[in-house]
Amino acid sequence: MSNLRRLWFALFPPPEVRLARAIERILNRHAEDAQEKLKESWYWGPVGGDVFTAMRQAGFAIDRVEHRADLDSYLAGVEHALAEAHEEYRRNEFDEGGYGSATFHAIRRDIKLLRERRRL
Repeated sequence: MSNLRRLWFALFPPPEVRLARAIERILNRHAEDAQEKLKESWYWGPVGGDVFTAMRQAGFAIDRVEHRADLDSYLAGVEHALAEAHEEYRRNEFDEGGYGSATFHAIRRDIKLLRERRRL
């Protein structure tokens, strides 16, 4: 691949690459939040672990979604997978303060916003 072509793709990545990067940014934001809360566990208690567990389970759910050429269909699959993972999290994890569940809600909200923006 020529340098010009590489530069073009770096500046103007295809839609599926932009979408993958956006999803990665969403998950990274919650990973950073978990890290901060883990560093200050003297204040937050187990909250950092709850946020990290929820973010990790959300990431696993997203990774299991089959990639499709139709990105709207793919995002619908991601939304469905996150809803199922959230239900499983609520059944299996002790999340006394609800921070892990709130993490799932925030990730699901951000994915929904990505999908809505793609329709504009």
